[in-house]
Amino acid sequence: YEELQELRIDEENEVRRILYELTALVAENRAAIETDIRMMEKLDFIFSKGKLSEQYDGREPKIIGERRIYLRNARHPLMDRKVCVPLQFSIGEGVDGVVITGPNTGGKTVAIKTVALSCLMAQCGLHIPARDDSTVRVFSRVLADIGDEQSIAQSLSTFSSHMTNIVGILGEADGDTLILFDELGAG
Repeated sequence: YEELQELRIDEENEVRRILYELTALVAENRAAIETDIRMMEKLDFIFSKGKLSEQYDGREPKIIGERRIYLRNARHPLMDRKVCVPLQFSIGEGVDGVVITGPNTGGKTVAIKTVALSCLMAQCGLHIPARDDSTVRVFSRVLADIGDEQSIAQSLSTFSSHMTNIVGILGEADGDTLILFDELGAG
C-alpha cells in the first residue's frame, strides 16, 4: 500500500514538473505566441469573409469616391437566390434621390435595404451579392427610418414618430450620408 502511495506522489510531482516546464516555455515565447494568435485571427476573418461570399455568390464591387451607386442583378444577401428578383439600381450622375412606389408586397423595402446593405458590406470589405460591374460609394454614415409596419390601423403617433425621425435625420445628414426613408406616409 505504501509503495502505491509513493508512486502516486511521484506521478503528481512529475505532472507538476512537466506543467511547470511547459508554463515556462509558454512564458518565454509569449510575444511569438501572441503574434501567431493575431495572425490566426486575421486569417480566420479572411476565410470567413470568403466562405460567406461563396454562400451568397458575392462579387467584388468597384468602390468609388463619387456620389454614385450602380448595382446590377443585386440581391438581398439573406434572401433565397431562387426566389429573389435581382435589383437593377442606379443613382448619381445628376440623380440625387430615388422614389420607389408600388403595391404593398415588400419589394420596395427589400430594394432599399439591398442598396444600403451593398454599400455597407463593401465598406466592410465584403463582397456583395451583385454582378461584377457593380459600383458603390463609401459613405461616412447611413441614416434610415424604415417603417416596416404594414397595418392600416396605424395611429397619428406613428406618423408623428416618423416625422420626428425624418427631421432628425435631415438635420444630421450631409453630402457624405446615405439616407433611406421607407413608408413615409405610414400612419
